[in-house]
Amino acid sequence: MADARKKPILSKRLTWMASMTACFAFILMAVKVYELSIPELVRDLLILLLGAFAVIIVSAVVGWLLVTLKGRRK
Repeated sequence: MADARKKPILSKRLTWMASMTACFAFILMAVKVYELSIPELVRDLLILLLGAFAVIIVSAVVGWLLVTLKGRRK
């Protein structure tokens, strides 16, 4: 029964290609319609990635501290 629900590999690849084409079209629209420059988009992407990385690091440190402090009480 579980095998009947699996998508064929070709269908998964076509779905991925369609989503990447849609993303490319959206970026192209942003560049053309809103007159954004590629370096500006790349800079914003890097800022976003650095922010996400900072949040992940802070969350990992807080989680590690909670586990460490909870372990000391036992």
